[in-house]
Amino acid sequence: MNIGSLYLCDAARAIYSPGRPDTVRSAWEHQKDVTSKAMGNPTYGLYSETGARKLSTLNRKLGDTVDSIIAGREPVSAWKGAVQTFMSDGASTILEEYQADHDANPPR
Repeated sequence: MNIGSLYLCDAARAIYSPGRPDTVRSAWEHQKDVTSKAMGNPTYGLYSETGARKLSTLNRKLGDTVDSIIAGREPVSAWKGAVQTFMSDGASTILEEYQADHDANPPR
């Protein structure tokens, strides 16, 4: 499936085809259509002290579990425990801090 960008988290790709304006227009329309439901990071512009200290480690541990499940080293049922650990080791606090920052600084 072509979603109009190289990665899900990538910016729109530059469309350049000298002398072929119809090709550029068509490619742009396709890119616009397939990314119309894309959603930005809801935490952009928000701050979490716990996130600044722990989020990288929490994400790595959760990612390690994903890798282990995919590689068959752990059963799929390991996911539930990994998420519970992720939340209890700091993600719940991070969510609360993001929410507090959002409430104190609502988007304009």
